[in-house]
This record gives sequence, C-alpha cells and structure tokens, in this order.
Amino acid sequence: MAIIKTSPIRIPGKWRKGYALDFHIVRSELVGYDHLGREKFDTQRTELGEALFKLKYRNKQDFVEPLATAAAEFIRSKHRQLDYMLAAPPSNQRAFQPVLAVAMALSQQLALPFLADGIIKVKNTGPLKDIFDYHKRL
Repeated sequence: MAIIKTSPIRIPGKWRKGYALDFHIVRSELVGYDHLGREKFDTQRTELGEALFKLKYRNKQDFVEPLATAAAEFIRSKHRQLDYMLAAPPSNQRAFQPVLAVAMALSQQLALPFLADGIIKVKNTGPLKDIFDYHKRL
C-alpha cells in the first residue's frame, strides 16, 4: 500500500504543540434518507480521512500500518524525541480497537514503549462525534 498523503495542521489547546495530520472530510452533502429514515450523505474525504474511515467503520485492518507510517514520518520530520506512546481510551467497546492498534503500530515503528494504561477513563463518555454543543465538546 502506498504512503498516505497528509497535510499537517497545527491545533491550539492546553499543550505546548498539537497537530492533526490532515482534515478528514473535504465536503459532505445530504442526499436523502434510507429506508429506516437515516440521513445519507455524499462525502468526499481526504486520503487520510478515507483510510481512517475504512479502518474504523469498515474494519479494514490493512490500514493500521500505513496510518502508523504516516504518523511516524510526521513525528520524525519534527525531530521529536519521545519517551513513550499513549492512546486515548476508546469510547465504544468493540472487538477491534482502531486507535489502540494504530498507537501500538506507531510505537513499534518509533521503537517506543506503549503504555496501554497511561491514560484511563474515570467515567463513561459517549463518542465526541455525538456531542454537538461547542461547550460540552470542550
């Protein structure tokens, strides 16, 4: 599989420096509703966004390594010395956890210890994508 194209973006926050590797969606238009009344969209994703979508929602696990490689290349380009790798705890229980899989692959590519319990949830939270109020999202 080819290297996934990224367009890193600096993101503000309560940290020294934060980055996203790219936007996920270029555009998304409502095209109607399915037979159950759920909204249907015509969505154009970035290359990175498409890879993440296929990994997370289509269970295409062959995207784990290319996503980790894209992240590793970005980290190396910034000449960052890291001590270990952490992953945000998942909000949904599923047999395969994409975030953990990419974080573990990334830790291997960067030869870093992966601290599986480095961040723990102290309460159950739903997916951020389901929170639409700006202040609640923060």
